[in-house]
Amino acid sequence: MRVCYLLFLLFLTHSLSATEITSLQGSKPNIILVMTDDQGMGDLSCMGNEVLRTPHIDKFYSMSTRFTDFHVSPTCAPTRSAIFSGRHEFRNGVTHTVKERERMALSTTTFPQLLRTV
Repeated sequence: MRVCYLLFLLFLTHSLSATEITSLQGSKPNIILVMTDDQGMGDLSCMGNEVLRTPHIDKFYSMSTRFTDFHVSPTCAPTRSAIFSGRHEFRNGVTHTVKERERMALSTTTFPQLLRTV
């Protein structure tokens, strides 16, 4: 799991130019994660929808780093659990959104916890 986070941080570091890296030295990461619920890939004009107009999201899309190969679960809690921990949701104890099956195991290390150590 920590290997995934280290690879992610390595990717972020190498995706920046040398001047950007020097200007960011000593600063904390500023990450905005946008996860929408009940939205398909074709629901945004930046993804090819010719009917719906989403100019603000389109601008945000053009300025963002996108991770487009992520496999989601049928409900939202397991998906969030997987993306915040880098592990399969069942390993985190999150299998659904009802009957206390949405509670992540306290032993799970999350991405925000790892960022606090940076």
